[in-house]
Amino acid sequence: MSDDTSGFGDVTRLGALRETLRAAVDPIHRTDTVALSAAEGRVLADAVTARRAVPHYDRAAMDATPSAPATPSTPATGHR
Repeated sequence: MSDDTSGFGDVTRLGALRETLRAAVDPIHRTDTVALSAAEGRVLADAVTARRAVPHYDRAAMDATPSAPATPSTPATGHR
């Protein structure tokens, strides 16, 4: 790995930064169960997963999204 800092002054390596952070913070070992309306400002203790897809149908951000740009020899074939 190169030691080039690309114009930055002091560079802290990732491992050293992790150790500094571990020494500076106290981990939270307890959890609470609260109503959603009381959860503002709290940190999740576990992942949240939706029970079903929202919306419940297949969707795309755009209609007829091409997989490659159209050219005179290969025109777009999307349907409208």
